[in-house]
Amino acid sequence: MKLHIFVITSVLVLAACGNNTNQATAKTSVTTDGKHSVEYITQRLNAIYNDVYSNAFMLIENDHKYMSSEYNRLQDKAMEIAQRNGDLVVDADHWIQGQEWTEPKMTVQSVNDITENTANAVVKITKFGGTPDESEDLITLPLVFERGDWYIDNMIQQWEGETLDEKAWYQRYVDNDGILE
Repeated sequence: MKLHIFVITSVLVLAACGNNTNQATAKTSVTTDGKHSVEYITQRLNAIYNDVYSNAFMLIENDHKYMSSEYNRLQDKAMEIAQRNGDLVVDADHWIQGQEWTEPKMTVQSVNDITENTANAVVKITKFGGTPDESEDLITLPLVFERGDWYIDNMIQQWEGETLDEKAWYQRYVDNDGILE
């Protein structure tokens, strides 16, 4: 009798393990292109920020290279309205999260919620690397997979207890034709 219970238990455990393996494979095999992993997305973000920091004075050009199509469309529309209204839309560089910097650095803190078309990352931006004035900001980067790779769809940060969402701000600016209250 004990042997019979042991055999039944073993079969159930093996069946459950086999079932879990299939479920795990189904969850992680979103795509087979090799670009839907924490490691790849981390490498992509490191490459993006290394390029941006070597071309630091090309804000819009860097955005067009590395931000999503939707983000760029919204930003371009906001810039068009701002030019017409004589407004200053961008007064800081979102790649460094400020106006002043020396030796900026980006460190990927986490990458999660990877799906076929979206992922989220949190990065730490250090504006004054290795100096007593070193400043760090944590930025949430919603990512989208388009044009065969990952692009940043938004930059979201906390500032003095308030959430600063760039895309939401651009959308509000565009929706109100540049009039913000």
